[in-house]
Amino acid sequence: MIAAKKAKKGNGVVAAIDVEENHTIAVVMPSTALGNGTDSEECVAPLQTPHLHWDCLVTGPAVSSPVQISTLIDHGSSLVLIDEDFTWKLSLWLRTLSTPLPVTLALSPKQKQSFRLSHYDTNYDLLRPQPPTAPANKTASWGPELFWAKKNVVRELNKVLPELKAIMDDKCETVWEFDVIGVINAQIDSLHQQTLLAAKDKAMKDEFRHRFPVDIPHNDSLPCNVLFRVQLKDTNQIVQKCSYDCPKKYHAAWKVLLDSHVESGCLKHLESEFSSLAFIIPKADPTVLPQWVNNFQLLNLNTVPDNHPLPRIDEILKDCVKGKFFGKIDMTNAFFQTQQYTCLGENMSGP
Repeated sequence: MIAAKKAKKGNGVVAAIDVEENHTIAVVMPSTALGNGTDSEECVAPLQTPHLHWDCLVTGPAVSSPVQISTLIDHGSSLVLIDEDFTWKLSLWLRTLSTPLPVTLALSPKQKQSFRLSHYDTNYDLLRPQPPTAPANKTASWGPELFWAKKNVVRELNKVLPELKAIMDDKCETVWEFDVIGVINAQIDSLHQQTLLAAKDKAMKDEFRHRFPVDIPHNDSLPCNVLFRVQLKDTNQIVQKCSYDCPKKYHAAWKVLLDSHVESGCLKHLESEFSSLAFIIPKADPTVLPQWVNNFQLLNLNTVPDNHPLPRIDEILKDCVKGKFFGKIDMTNAFFQTQQYTCLGENMSGP
């Protein structure tokens, strides 16, 4: 809509006509030179004339190449007007005016009205809000029915609750206060028992120190009346299989295990064609040496079964029932403490 100002005072009349986009507005008023157009046959300016359009290229931050638009020249407004959709399309910045701009319409009333066009003011400062006000206390008007109902409920509770209290007292146990001295005495007794058990453990190991060696005893100190003899099915069979890989970080630990068995006489340097695959399994505690495992699966297939196999599981459980004290022994190195028949050295195997 295009607006025109009213004339201040006078007999002249101003008309404002709202037309489509392809037309402009003509202002018609009485002319002293031409009259009202009936007394003169000279050429009079038409009532409507086409708009003056100008095709141009515009650019903005949101477009990669200029955009061709059609602009309106001399539309009678003192402001440069841009379509809002086209503003968002070009990503143009929207800024507020430094000073308010008065706007009047051609058909505006005589009484002036001022308002803002920038934003809607709610009269509430988000950065400096007002302190919340306490809600007003509303006193409820209790009716006589509610008053007597409350009296009846209280009277009934006073009659029923003592009976329920007696029933609950019979079912509940008396809760004593927290006994600090008793807890301290119990903790002292527990520490005394732990100290006593540690002392007895040390005394037992000192008495039977020959049964609890720190390390593997030397092979020469072991009894030689019981020897282990391996009988092969095929003495010409050679077991060939790829060895296991060992990470470099376990080389030092494996060397410690090998050296300890060599020093104790459990391992000897042999030139036998028989060999067993060996590998180690790390334990959860990194400070403890890993578990040494020998893979005798292929060698066992070429050996004659032992005439004295291991006891059955049910026999082991029967023996466990008869025991009074239980413990555990690491049997990892028990295999290396079994001496072999010396004349069968050529059939011995090593890692």
